[in-house]
Formats: sequence, structure tokens, C-alpha cells
Amino acid sequence: MLARRMMTAGSEALPDPFVIGVYEGSVVYLDPDTGNHNWSYSHFNISSVDFDRHGNVYVGSSSELAVFDKDGNSLWTVGNRASDVAVGADGSVYTMAQTDNILRKYDSSGSQQWSTSVNGGRLVAVGPGGELFTGRNQTSNSMNWVERRDPSDGSLIWSDDSHGIGTAISGLVVGYGYVFSAAPSDDRIRRRDFDNGSTANVAALNNNRIGIGPDERIYYTYASGGTVRSVPISLSGASVITSDLPNRGLGIGVDADGFIYVNVDREELVKLDQSGTVIWEYSAWSSSGGHGDSDNDSVGVGVFGGYSNAY
Repeated sequence: MLARRMMTAGSEALPDPFVIGVYEGSVVYLDPDTGNHNWSYSHFNISSVDFDRHGNVYVGSSSELAVFDKDGNSLWTVGNRASDVAVGADGSVYTMAQTDNILRKYDSSGSQQWSTSVNGGRLVAVGPGGELFTGRNQTSNSMNWVERRDPSDGSLIWSDDSHGIGTAISGLVVGYGYVFSAAPSDDRIRRRDFDNGSTANVAALNNNRIGIGPDERIYYTYASGGTVRSVPISLSGASVITSDLPNRGLGIGVDADGFIYVNVDREELVKLDQSGTVIWEYSAWSSSGGHGDSDNDSVGVGVFGGYSNAY
């Protein structure tokens, strides 16, 4: 059972943890202890999910940003593309529109504060102090960039292109005072300082997706198959957690107790302990779950109560 620690944001107690499975055709809200399905939301081309401190769920897709409370009730929707979404501790909401190359900021009620063009923009992440980061794959030459931006207007603070030219950045997470990125272009996870973006550490790990845990480790899925591994934030000394998943992972998250959640390509969402033992499996294709359709390919996973949540 997931330990029910009292999680707080300032003086405010947070709701119990939960897990969101992200699929192209739906998001599903799961109990982390049992994997039971509580509610779901269906929409075309869903691509991302994040949370605020109240447990509200922010769902990004190719046509809108939709927000729900922890019980699945709709709170508000805006009709702008949101290929990726990140929510700050202050309630600010950032979205990246991959097709339109636009980064937007909203307040907690969905009112747009500003927008700015980001050439080849793909990913967005927020640090615990409101630090704003973007990942992009420049359209003219496929150069990959990780950038820090000013949350007040989206202007550029620093940029780094050490991932080089090739397949676009696939992961961007923030923690322990660093921003970590993964890119198949050079099969590396890179660590950058908040202040100046300097790349102090590099790990050649053939990674696909990355997450961050409460144990000062980066967790990642192996690009060529069903392996989950972890590496210290120093990015040295990787270890294998499991190699038994039926396919590659297309999303990974870690909760505050170190349990690992992996959304497996076209298969299921699984919960693992640190030894790689499967605690439960949720099948997105099962008729009992009500999501057995050809548009429900795995996209990612979100863990409310995980270390990397900005709140």
C-alpha cells in the first residue's frame, strides 16, 4: 500500500496521491494502491498532463487545454493547442503548442497572461521556485535546445544546444536544483545548472523517457525495449530495475515513496517496486476499462504526489 504521508504545500495539506494514465484518446484516473479506474476523459490527440496543489488535473491535446478537479468534474477549458503542459506552485499554467510553436502562460482561472513564439517548441517544465524551462527541436536544422525563460513574459534567459542535431528531445524534468533532459538524437541524459545552463554531467544511456525520484535518482525507459533503469543525479553508475516489460515505456513517473509507474507502448500501465516487481497492471485496451479502441495508444503517465511535482 502507498504510504499516506501528510504531503503539504506551505501550510496546506495536499489530497491523497493518484496516477493518471495518458493515452492518445483518453486520460484515466487510477488509485495508486490498487490500480482501480475511478474516472476518465476522452478527447482526440491527448498528449500531456500535469497537476496543481489541489489535485486538479490539466490535460493538454492538439486542440485544447482542459482542467478537471480530482473527482473528474470539468473546471475550465481553453481552445488553444497544448502539446505539453506544466503547472507552477503559484498556480501559473504553461503550455507549449508544438504545431503552432507557441508558448503560453495562463493564470489559475484560465485567463491567458502572455504568449511567445518558440521555434520548434516541444516541451515545457517548471521548477519549485517558478523557474521556467522549454525544450525545442528547431525546424530549420533539427537542432535540439534546452532553454530557461522568464516566467513574467517568456523571454529567453539562457539556451543550450549540447544534444545536437537529430530526433527531438523526449524528456524534460526538474529537481534538486537542476534541469534534466533526454534526447534520442545523442542517446544521452544531460544535467544543467539553473543559473547559467552549463552542462556539468552527461550520461550515454539509450533513453526514451525520463522521470525523477525522491532518492536523488533519474529513472528512464530504455529506447530499444522493455527495460526500466535508474541513475544517480550525478548521471553515473546506472542500474537495471527490470527488463521484463512487454514493450518500450512511453512514460515514466515516480511517487514520493519510490514506486515507479510506466505506461508501456500499446499495452498497459504498470506499477513497479524498486526491485522491478509488478504491483499491479492497468490495461487501456480492456473492455472492462471502457477504453478498448485503436486511438488509445500509450502516451505518458502523471503521478500526483511525486517528487517532481512543482507544488
